[in-house]
Amino acid sequence: MKNFLDIRNVLIKTIAMMIGVICMIASVYNGVMWAFLLTDKEPENEVYWWLLIVGFFLALGAAFYNRIVDAISNGFSKLVDRMSNK
Repeated sequence: MKNFLDIRNVLIKTIAMMIGVICMIASVYNGVMWAFLLTDKEPENEVYWWLLIVGFFLALGAAFYNRIVDAISNGFSKLVDRMSNK
């Protein structure tokens, strides 16, 4: 049983870290979009503006990467514990 718990914790951390990495990639994209804005080269498509807004919030997520990873992994752990107790 102890071995199963160790594997479960590793999987939960891995999923949380993947979500955090996606946030970091989005923050890099957000930086590119802000460079477009600062050089007065407007993106042609309206979709870029929505991606810029979403990227801004994802960049905030990347800034708090460790807290997000801990919160997600704790949430998953509690959820799995509740499911295994029933």
